[in-house]
Amino acid sequence: MNDHLRTSKAGLNLIRSFEGLFLTAYYCPAGVLTIGYGHTNMDGVEPRVVKGMKITQEQAEDILRRAIVPYENAVKRLVKVPLTQSEFDALVSFAYNCGIYNLEKSTLLRKLNKGDYDCVPTELMKYVTAKTKKGRVTLAGLVRRRKAEGAMWALTKHLGMLKGATTGEPVEAGDESDEEPMAQDVAAPPTGSVEKTIATVTSAAPVLSFMAGIDWKIVAIVAASAVAGLALWLWYRHNNHA
Repeated sequence: MNDHLRTSKAGLNLIRSFEGLFLTAYYCPAGVLTIGYGHTNMDGVEPRVVKGMKITQEQAEDILRRAIVPYENAVKRLVKVPLTQSEFDALVSFAYNCGIYNLEKSTLLRKLNKGDYDCVPTELMKYVTAKTKKGRVTLAGLVRRRKAEGAMWALTKHLGMLKGATTGEPVEAGDESDEEPMAQDVAAPPTGSVEKTIATVTSAAPVLSFMAGIDWKIVAIVAASAVAGLALWLWYRHNNHA
C-alpha cells in the first residue's frame, strides 16, 4: 500500500536536524554508543560503533541513507492505511529515534490502522522521556522533536487547506493527487530551521482554515463589480468636466 514511499529530502533533513552530526562516537543521554546522524548498533547496519571511532561527513551521510531503510520498511509493513509523503516521513523519523518495537506496540499504530489519522500528533507526545543515570526524565529535545514530527504529519492537511483556498476545491489529507512537491526539493537546513519552518506552517493553520472557507467566486464578483463601478464613476466625472 505504501511500498512506493521513501523518506523525502524534507524527512531526512528533519532527522539530521534533531540527531545532529557527530563524527566521533559518543554516548547519547540514554547511554547508547552513537555516531554520525544518530547511528547505533541497534540499526543493524555497518559499521559497528565502537568507543573512540571516527568517521567523515561523507561516511555519515552514507550510513544514514542505509540505516534509514529498516525503519522505512517497518513503517511500510506495520501501517495498514494509506500514507502521504509527509505522514510517512514523520513516522520514519519517530521509528528511527524511538525504535521499531515502540512503533509496533504503540497505541498510535493501533489507532492509525483503524483510520484515526488525527490521533498521531497527540500520541507522538507520549514519547518524550528517556532512561538516564537519574532515572527516566523528560528531555526538551524529545519534546521539540515530537512536536516537529506531529507538525510534519499534519503538513499534508495544511497544504490541502492552502490549495483549497486558492482553487476553491479543498483537498483531503489522504488525496493521492497531492504530490507535495514542496516536500521533495528542500535543501539541507541549519540545525533547528526544520523545527521553525514546520512550526510556522502549524501556526498558520487557523488562517488557512479560514481562507479555505471563503467562497472565492463571490469575492471575485464583488471585486469586479467594484472595479466596474469605479470606472463608470471616473467616466461620468470626465464627461461632466469636459
